[in-house]
Amino acid sequence: MEENIPETTPYNRRYTEGDRILLQLQNGIIFEGDYCSGGTNHIDLVNASQHNNPNQLGGVYTFYKNELMHIYHHRGSKTDVTKYNKIPEPDTKIIDITEKEYYRLQRMAVNYTYIPLADIRYYKAVKKLFKAENIGVMPFGMENQRHTRIRLLAMCTRREVFLFDLNDCREMYPELKRIFESEYICKVVHKGGLLFDILTRNYTVSPQNMFDVQIVDLVLQKRKTGTCPKVARTLPECLTEYFDLPPYFLNDAVLSVSKCWIRTVLRDDQLYGASQEVTYLKTLKDKMENMLLDQVYETMEKITHCNCQLPYDKVPEGAGGST
Repeated sequence: MEENIPETTPYNRRYTEGDRILLQLQNGIIFEGDYCSGGTNHIDLVNASQHNNPNQLGGVYTFYKNELMHIYHHRGSKTDVTKYNKIPEPDTKIIDITEKEYYRLQRMAVNYTYIPLADIRYYKAVKKLFKAENIGVMPFGMENQRHTRIRLLAMCTRREVFLFDLNDCREMYPELKRIFESEYICKVVHKGGLLFDILTRNYTVSPQNMFDVQIVDLVLQKRKTGTCPKVARTLPECLTEYFDLPPYFLNDAVLSVSKCWIRTVLRDDQLYGASQEVTYLKTLKDKMENMLLDQVYETMEKITHCNCQLPYDKVPEGAGGST
């Protein structure tokens, strides 16, 4: 929940010890940690970490009011900050991912498996991917050119992230090709047009069953406003829109994966950034599917309710289902 408590309320009245909160500083950097103490003008965190940095910071970190832009609460946090709000403001936001799921996704992004060649790690990874109904897919190092090839291919199941280094591959690994061409495995992508083109032209792969969250976002925006926006959202913008995550949430990840991919050895920040981006695709797809089907479920509920109010002999033929 984005903080909207009156500024005169000291932090030690807003939170209790152990509350997990996110702080967005004026420069856009995000820190998160457990509240341990505070006063009128400062807030202290322990078990703190800087977002997009997998290393936990030791000791107590103090942040002052004049350097804070926003304070966010996870949905389900122990402290109900709304009890201090006599008049709730209309822009109050709740991070629409449970705290448990949020940290599961973070751990998943940190614990990626880097696969530079087709060894035992590769075959274990593709075995798990074949068993999944939905996988996230994100290519890197394509340089927005149709004749180029994929340097790093990030794929994830619901629990694990796999980073396939394709630098020395002139052709797509046959197992990965089967995954792309499978009608039974949904591949969740963002801005997939260039990927589809490169797979078809340069790897002779015919991708099937693809779910592009950027295109679905355009559909949802058009359904809401009546017009299709001229500019499509980036992945971080989609996460902010659908989960109310702080702006700049994946800012460092986007910066790290936009750097040079030509070098032989990839840097850790590039691998971690790639892992972060692919991690959230499946969760975003689930949210979008629910939004797309909301109207269907609402209509079915009305029909069911209407049929329940009618005598059995008045129910339209076929409306009650088969017996």
